[in-house]
This record gives sequence, structure tokens and C-alpha cells, in this order.
Amino acid sequence: MSKSRELHPVINFGLVPLLQLILAFLVVGLLIVLIGENPVQAVQLYVTDVLMSQVGIGQSIFYATTLIFTGMAVALAFHAGLFNIGGEGQGMFGGIGLTFVALIFMGHFTGGVGFDLPGFIMVPLLFIAAAIGGAAWAAIPGYLQAYRGSHLVITTIMFNAIAFSIILFLLTGWFQNPDNPGDPKSPLLPEQWWLWKVGDYYQYRLIDLEAQYKAFKDSGLSVPEIRDQNPAFWEARAQARNMKNSAANVSFLFAMLVAIGFWFFVWRTKWGYAIRSIGFNQTAARYGGVNVPRTMFMTVCLSGALAGLASTNIILGNGSDSEHVLRETGLVGLGFVGIA
Repeated sequence: MSKSRELHPVINFGLVPLLQLILAFLVVGLLIVLIGENPVQAVQLYVTDVLMSQVGIGQSIFYATTLIFTGMAVALAFHAGLFNIGGEGQGMFGGIGLTFVALIFMGHFTGGVGFDLPGFIMVPLLFIAAAIGGAAWAAIPGYLQAYRGSHLVITTIMFNAIAFSIILFLLTGWFQNPDNPGDPKSPLLPEQWWLWKVGDYYQYRLIDLEAQYKAFKDSGLSVPEIRDQNPAFWEARAQARNMKNSAANVSFLFAMLVAIGFWFFVWRTKWGYAIRSIGFNQTAARYGGVNVPRTMFMTVCLSGALAGLASTNIILGNGSDSEHVLRETGLVGLGFVGIA
């Protein structure tokens, strides 16, 4: 019987991802050709508008943050031999948990009588609420899978649709913004609870630059003269105006820390070993002393918590100052993209 060998790290972590990237570009290029467009021009636009644009990079980081959380949610369940396809619904319930706690402290349910807590207290609390919300929604299909034998794929797909209906019900009822009843969204969260964004730095810088621009204008200089005589100032002002709405925020750094913790948990702890053991062979894991149903249930709950954290980036870290709210469409599609 032949003994399997692990691939060399250069192949496993270098060549294989490179081949996957090349294959992805070829498939996308073929699809672009099929719709009658030029794939070379599409790649050029991608490079110039995304990879070589500060705004494009910021937007990529923003969406990557959400996908890191939903991707880890899927990966953790995979290690246990499970397919959690409910990241979208769990992310929505993460947003529900986050918004519920925020509205309590905003006094939304008590006629405006709330607690104006600073961001360094509320932000961690809202992150915890998002994780609990996602875990709570995942707990039901997790229990059905672990203790009743219901297939996780089927239950989580159904729970995605239920979550969407619940969030829409809340946004047209208990969570609705009383100042705008025609738009299904929650009230705007206080600014001190928003996550720090790259755009915030440029917004503050733009205040000084606009003051300098006004001073130049008041001195009698025309716009072409300001541009020609002060090229560094002109470039800095253009950059600040361009970057002030960048959505990249500190939740990306938090996602990186969670990813490191995820690796350590899965590969360096006894709980991670138990999760991986039931993924390889449930019977062997049971004989090895692992409580399979309990481990399976807790794995799905943790997976849901990771998906719930994706809502923090969408609600607290949004690039638009008017969009720090809960919407029913905020996480639509991102849960399924995280599976890929």
C-alpha cells in the first residue's frame, strides 16, 4: 500500500495558489468573451481602478474584511466535516444582535432615555453582541444536526430565508427609524461608535487643505495658478478629496487577529483537535473520547459567531457616514461569496 506524501511547502503554498489564480483569470476571461467584451481591457480596468487606485484598494480591503469572517465560518465547519451554508443568515443575525444592543443604549425602546457610552466601551460590546447573534442563529441548525440528524446544508439554507424575513420584519417594526418610516432601516448609530476608517484621516486633513485653498483664493490666485505654483498642495488636496470616503477600517486588523487565533485554535488546542477528529472519522473520534454531538454543536455555534462578526464591518465600518445602520440588504450575497 503506497504511503501518501505531503506536498512541498513551495508547491502547496506557492505554486498551487498561483495556478488557482491563473485558472480563475482564464475562467473569468472566457466568461467576458462569451458576453462579447474584451478580457484584456477588463484586466486593464481591474489593475488601474482597483490595484493601482487607493480608493479601489480601500474598497477591496472593506469587502475582504467581511469575506474573511464568513470564510473562516465556513472553514471551521469544514474541519468538522460539516458544510455551514448559513453564513448569510448568521451574519444578518449578527447585525440584529449588534443593532439590538445599540438601540438599547440609544434609548430607542425607552423614549430616548439611553446611555451615551464612549466608543472604547461600546465597540467591544457591539462586537460581542454580533458574535452572540450569529452563534444563536446557528445554534438551532447545529442542534438539529448534532442531536437529531438533520442535514446542516438543508437547515442552514432554509434559515437564511427565515433570517431575511425576520430582519425585514424588525426593520419595519421594532427597529425602524421613526424619522424615516418609508425606508426599512434602523436609526443611525452614534458617530462615537463607528470604527475608525482610513477616510477619517483624509477628512480631517481635508479641513486644513480646504482652508489653505480658500487662503490662496482670497489672495487673488486663480485655480490654474494655485495648481501650477503649488503642485504638492494640489496633489495632496486631490488625494484627500478622493480618499475621504474610503471604507477600509480597523475591523480589517481585527479580522487578521481573529484569523491568527483561528489557526491556533484549530491546530494547536485540544478543542481544535476534537473538531478535526470528528471531521476525519466520527466513529474513531467517539472511541477516542470525543463527545461528537456536543463538539459538532459547539463547532456550528462558533462558526455562526464568526459569520456574525461580519456584520460589524458592514454596520460600524461603512465608508458612507449615512450608512451606519442595519439594512436588510447589507449582507445579501456576501455569505455565499464567503463559501468560495
